Amino acid sequence: MNDIERAAVAALVQRGLAHHRAGRLAAAAAAYRDALARAPDDAEALRLLGTVHAVQGDDEEALQLLRRAAAQDPGNAKTAFNIGECLRRRGDVPAAIAAYRQALVLEPEMADAQHRLALALDLAGDVAAAETAYRQALTLDPDNARLLTNLAVLLDGMARRSEALALLRRAVAVAPDLAEAHANLGMVLGNLGEIDDAMVALARAAALRPEDAHARSQLVYWRRCVCDWRGLAEAEAQVLDGVARGEPVVPFCLFPFCDDPALQRQAAARHAATLEVDAAHRLTHPAPTPRPRLRIGYLSADFREHATAHLAAELFERHDRSRFEVMGYDIGAGDDSALRQRVIRAFDRFAGLQGLDDRAAAEHIHADGIDILVDLKGYTRDARSRIPAFRPAPLSVNYLGYPGTMGAPFIDYILVDRFIVPGEQQRHFSEQLVHLPHCYQINDSRRAIAEATPSRAECGLPERGFVFCCFNNPYKLSPEIFDLWMRLLAAVPDSVLWLLARNDIGADHLRREAAARGIAPTRLVFAPVVAPAEHLARHRLADLFLDAYPCGAHTTASDALWAGLPVLTCAGRSFVSRVAGSLLHAVGLPELVTSSLADYESLALALARDPAALAELRRRLADARATTPLFDAARQTAAIEAAFTEMWRIHASGAPPRGFAVPAVGSP
Repeated sequence: MNDIERAAVAALVQRGLAHHRAGRLAAAAAAYRDALARAPDDAEALRLLGTVHAVQGDDEEALQLLRRAAAQDPGNAKTAFNIGECLRRRGDVPAAIAAYRQALVLEPEMADAQHRLALALDLAGDVAAAETAYRQALTLDPDNARLLTNLAVLLDGMARRSEALALLRRAVAVAPDLAEAHANLGMVLGNLGEIDDAMVALARAAALRPEDAHARSQLVYWRRCVCDWRGLAEAEAQVLDGVARGEPVVPFCLFPFCDDPALQRQAAARHAATLEVDAAHRLTHPAPTPRPRLRIGYLSADFREHATAHLAAELFERHDRSRFEVMGYDIGAGDDSALRQRVIRAFDRFAGLQGLDDRAAAEHIHADGIDILVDLKGYTRDARSRIPAFRPAPLSVNYLGYPGTMGAPFIDYILVDRFIVPGEQQRHFSEQLVHLPHCYQINDSRRAIAEATPSRAECGLPERGFVFCCFNNPYKLSPEIFDLWMRLLAAVPDSVLWLLARNDIGADHLRREAAARGIAPTRLVFAPVVAPAEHLARHRLADLFLDAYPCGAHTTASDALWAGLPVLTCAGRSFVSRVAGSLLHAVGLPELVTSSLADYESLALALARDPAALAELRRRLADARATTPLFDAARQTAAIEAAFTEMWRIHASGAPPRGFAVPAVGSP
């Protein structure tokens, strides 16, 4: 090619660049093709035409052009970077990482390549390397708000919230209109207990990007935590519309107002897709062989003073060590409680994974030879759901901590019962349903109840009058159920409603809501948080526990039943609304399970007016504690062990996971 031809090619490339920068991609592509017609191996024309195809979503054609460009000019960092972009979008994360690293070898100060390398390493689950890459990118571009936000999200996922908070405050300072920075700031603030500031940040995110259902779902959740119901129905409807359109949300945040298991699965699956690990990074396992004992691993952040540990401590203790080895994998902050020490002692081995990134944590579990990994967290706070995404065990199970499907292909089974999730609802679960024979919930039959009962005066209750109570978390309360409760107070003279006080803001809002419904705010009594044994003891002062709807009581319901307090519930369609109903069936009081709020209200009023009927329920409940399955930890443990054994039998046969029911057995 002579100088005149080279000049013509260069002019065509420059013409294409002018169109490219102006957003006229078709014209740009035409100019680049004209250049390539004259010089088929021109590296710049190949690279630029490849970027046009990439922008237009044709990554396959883009990769072919970019690889041809790299062959002609292997020292061009931009070409290597663009190859990495195409590969990352195609899901070939390992190859993308290699391409970004090649770009950085060629141009060490390319901040975009360093940032994308960090994102790809994060996708691969190599959190330690991702953090290093983010920090290196920040040395090159210290005021990049997206960089600051992405690093903060990474650190928040490792429960390093103070560091995340500082980064997010920097991000919103340098880019006050970046919605995702405000959204993540709100989530971190909420998890740190700074709810007012969290709601301000989330409201700002929603204003900047009204279509962001993720931020809106968080805002709805924190507003519910302080019982701020003004305009709540409209906000919740917007979130549900977003879910229906396939927008990402925090799946747990749907539970207080969404009783649609199909929508719950859709939200969970969308979230699970952000956690999946590419095949090249998943851990592999040899073919199963006969072994004397199955190795069961329990993964949780809640081996401490927490509802999950209160329920499951005896399960860990009772596992038959002639057939099972039982390991605990801790991803939480822990505490110095007696319950934590009891749980640690219950395991054959107990490992803290807090200092490991997700891949390293998965490799630790894999090295222990775990056969079945039980995720006790799901998508609740402090979960690290990417650990099971690496497939550290041949089988994985969703159990106890998360009342719904995880929508994740890396979770094989979920332990339920036929009331919680009837068989016809399998289509709403990505996991295979395993129906335990009585109730899905394990309970600790050794939970202490303080001997001394506080006086009504000590608890702020009137000396006389019927005591309705609901010790659910405030986020489970709704205007609809509160309307019903206020009608009950109006219909039962001198009655009060006893609630759990999680924060002063929520209590003030509820008093305002009561007054708006014509009920004196003094008829709401708020119980402070106290030690578990004392909390159980004060249940003796209540007459009837009123469950919330559609997100009902779970551990809170079993607490009440264990303490001898009847629970009235309304069962909806979804797992989260049917737990108390399952417990009541398992404790022999199915008549306290209603199927409509009208029936719920009628039965509550009838019981409040019939002391003899209520006393008979209390008597039956007291007798049932020692004879029914709900509090028979030995029987429940045997059923769970039978489930694990059958899961492994199916796996060892070479068949894919499939649902089954565990036969009922007597107490061993």
